[in-house]
Amino acid sequence: MFGMMSGGKGECDFKILSDTNAGDDPKDICVDIDREIAFNVAYGSDRVYITDISNSSNIENISFFDTRDGPDHCEIDLVNSILYVSNAGKDSLEAFDVSDIDNVSQLGYVDGIDAARGIALDLDNSIAYVAGQNADKLYSIDISDSADMSIIQGLSGFDGIEGIVLDLDNSIAYVTGHDADKLYSIDISDSADMSIIQGLSGFDGALQLEIDIERSCVFVICYQSDKLYSIDISDPADMSILSSVDIDSPRFGIALDLDNNIAYVPTYGDDLLYAIDISDVNNIKTIQTLTIGGDLAGVALDLDNNIAYVLSYSENDITSVCIK
Repeated sequence: MFGMMSGGKGECDFKILSDTNAGDDPKDICVDIDREIAFNVAYGSDRVYITDISNSSNIENISFFDTRDGPDHCEIDLVNSILYVSNAGKDSLEAFDVSDIDNVSQLGYVDGIDAARGIALDLDNSIAYVAGQNADKLYSIDISDSADMSIIQGLSGFDGIEGIVLDLDNSIAYVTGHDADKLYSIDISDSADMSIIQGLSGFDGALQLEIDIERSCVFVICYQSDKLYSIDISDPADMSILSSVDIDSPRFGIALDLDNNIAYVPTYGDDLLYAIDISDVNNIKTIQTLTIGGDLAGVALDLDNNIAYVLSYSENDITSVCIK
């Protein structure tokens, strides 16, 4: 799965380095930089695949482990080496001990999250926030004991809830609703009494998002309007759209390099990895694209080594890309 570069003077230097098997229909990915491994959920395989990324020019799938059914998203607690996986097929959040990748074990799970999708972790307060898409609810989950997790609250009022990011300094969650075409701000100061602050319209098919807390900005990808938006969140009760840039069929992933003010967005339709200049949030623009192929899905960054890891949903691969 190798591709071509396009771009001009002054643009970042994309280069495909290596690829390896990532299971059937890989969707989401997270990396443990210190241990030089990547974890990706494979929706079609009902598994999590583990990839050795110690040599980005020769990445290698080294093992996998089974999940309950339909793994959709993953987040990792690096301090305690716990991987959290949302299972859309089992309506659950699952926790795995990944401290020994040769002997991964399930710690526990909690059911009752209808079509579990996006995950965000508040590790200081031992809370996971999970999107339940079919129920259109945002769930707060007590993860203080991974063997005995429990639902704290299921907040209603969404339509097509999908992605989640957190601003823990201000106790705000931001979530997307792809059927409502909205970005929502949520007061999570009390995880047992969450409430919607605002639902900002104008996002046709809003799916995934990332946050730049320092600049009070959220970036949202929309698969129906084929755009990436920048949104002012300085006042969570009065959010506003700042800028947008055209991207063909963004769907499953976005990652931010805030040191260099670049957003990386893989696309499902034209198989491109986009590099977007976000240095001016009022005028975001494409720097360069790289053809990878295979209906791209999730993306994760290793900024210490200037590498992006990109999943291909239809070719069942993970690809390492030099972004230096």
